Amino acid sequence: MRYLLTDDEFDSETALRLNYIQEIVPVGQQLSRAIELAEKICIQAPLAVRRTIANSRKYLEQGFAAAVDELTTVNIELGETNDAKEGLAAFQERRPAKFTRTLGLFQYYQHGDSPYPKFR
Repeated sequence: MRYLLTDDEFDSETALRLNYIQEIVPVGQQLSRAIELAEKICIQAPLAVRRTIANSRKYLEQGFAAAVDELTTVNIELGETNDAKEGLAAFQERRPAKFTRTLGLFQYYQHGDSPYPKFR
């Protein structure tokens, strides 16, 4: 509150201590560090990354309770995806995951998008 009310300036160490930033990067290395983080995010399960971002936005827009209320449902849905199965298999086999961004069979039926032709 002090900095909002007084317009005092603060350094990067203070910003880190107050949780305004997550890390301090040496001058001139900001872009390479940002690219490094982006590359690390890009190898994660895309459906999980997307839902994590959405849940973070929900927290900012609707508050903690709304974000927490959605968490169990989101975790169950993500756990049933083909990406979750691939992530577990890759971990067990000690290899990089190859995510497909696809839902599991049960989820297709829930959304009415069966991968199988409909018979009449």
